[in-house]
Amino acid sequence: MLQQKEPDLGDKLTVEEVSRDYFGGKISAYTVRDLWRRGQLPGVKCGGRLIFSRSELTRWFTEQSRANVERQESEHGKLRVITRLAGRA
Repeated sequence: MLQQKEPDLGDKLTVEEVSRDYFGGKISAYTVRDLWRRGQLPGVKCGGRLIFSRSELTRWFTEQSRANVERQESEHGKLRVITRLAGRA
């Protein structure tokens, strides 16, 4: 009997890997799915599974961080960086 092998997805991550590896377990798999459903996290559904690209997540995180900085600058007139995701404090 041949053992089925998971395809090599390169920089692709599953929901569980996004939760555990990308966000360091600080965001649950449920929250990852919910963020995707609401269009707040980049990913695609492929064969009934959600697949995320590490490079797209990094781009998304950078954009979110930049938006937080700009929002804080406009609200307070000074630079105050707030990054709550991926364990960056």
